[in-house]
Amino acid sequence: MSNNPDVVQGGKELNRILTFKNLIIFGIAYMSFTTATTYTGIIGEMTHGAVALTYIVATIAMCFTAFSYAKMVRIYPVAGSAYTYTSNTINPHVGFMTGWVMMLDYALLSVLSYILLGEYCSILLPSVHPKVFLIVFCLVFTVVQYVGINFVSKANNIFVFLSGIFIVAFMFVMVRLIVGEGGFLSLFDLQGIVNTSELPNVGWGTIFAGSSIVVLSFLGCDAVTTLAEETIKPEKTVGRAIIAITIGMGAYFVVINYLMQLSWPTGWREFADPDTAVVELMERVAGSAMAYIYTGIFVITCIACSLAAQTSASRLLYGMGKDGVFPRKFFGYVHPKFKTPSKNILLVTGLVIAIGSFIDLLSIASIINFGALAGFVMVNLSVIVHYFIKEKRRRSLWDIIKYLISPLIGAAVCFIIWINLDRAALILGGAWALFGFLYLAITTKGFKLAPKRLSFDEDDPSEHQ
Repeated sequence: MSNNPDVVQGGKELNRILTFKNLIIFGIAYMSFTTATTYTGIIGEMTHGAVALTYIVATIAMCFTAFSYAKMVRIYPVAGSAYTYTSNTINPHVGFMTGWVMMLDYALLSVLSYILLGEYCSILLPSVHPKVFLIVFCLVFTVVQYVGINFVSKANNIFVFLSGIFIVAFMFVMVRLIVGEGGFLSLFDLQGIVNTSELPNVGWGTIFAGSSIVVLSFLGCDAVTTLAEETIKPEKTVGRAIIAITIGMGAYFVVINYLMQLSWPTGWREFADPDTAVVELMERVAGSAMAYIYTGIFVITCIACSLAAQTSASRLLYGMGKDGVFPRKFFGYVHPKFKTPSKNILLVTGLVIAIGSFIDLLSIASIINFGALAGFVMVNLSVIVHYFIKEKRRRSLWDIIKYLISPLIGAAVCFIIWINLDRAALILGGAWALFGFLYLAITTKGFKLAPKRLSFDEDDPSEHQ
């Protein structure tokens, strides 16, 4: 791996212009302030109101993992994150499998975005079924991508600002409601974290299962590593940004769900539609006007995310075709006129419509997290292998804490959350992993050859003509 200040990819030199502030904005925009409210109904119903507790567990796991990311990006300040770290520190074949299962994130994130888009559009137009919105938007965006029009506005700062202002206003309304009903001390109530009377019935297994869903909110931390080759002093800046984003957004996720629980303590058993429960909660505590404003903001955010995720998935497949991981004739094809990976675009569209029409929000989130959590475990293990085992950094207690205990805790908590995923997610994710293992065994002639490199960069296909 090159640590040069200027890195060449696809024949184009990438300029290192991004700063710590740029990475923070990108991470927040990717994670989105509205993400914290996406699973309020689903997880609330599952855990009987302990949404904040599931976020606390997820945040603890991700804080340890963020420190591991920061340590690994110092030595590998390039795109690829968990795949790159595992390939270079543990084994290329293990790295391939890590990248393979993490492809579930990239491939299915577009499906999740379209499902959410359909659900919230249906709130604005109740007479239209959510799946209709999913199909229509998917087809429209397919045309946009196919002809190569750059529909995605570079407006991350605007989205972050608008959604941030709205969320602050929403939190203020909830605080005023809570204080008005029970006084200032009512803001400090354990019931906002966990329903103590229900916890014995729910059990910690369910709490970890809930955490396995909400950990999806933290994928922006991993996404920041994809900008390493365009960041000034990435070995320092990227790690600091990941830690700051994880701690800051984790605290925000916990606080807003804490306030939502206190605002409507029995909401978890009264929501009409758990998928869009936050709109019901918002209408209850702040009025229908704020609920509709929130829905509009969420739809706009989902439109940008859906198009970006669909584009990302098609470019990922193109990169793998270009590198020979998948058949070049199909996956490496570029439209002669539009200079877009047109076959991949159509394939992704078909998959989004097929999968999105028959799967629910909870299931798709669980499947995506199968790959994400596996990647998080491997990032933590990479720290142990590289620093503690290979470089023998274990001469002091502080070294043992940094390079063994901390990543071991991160790996253990992520693993516990991972095994508590929905059973269907474990089965489907396991089947995908098995397929990748067999593919790897065949293409490397029984693991005797080095595996072909996986591409996780959103490269411009026209640059390779």
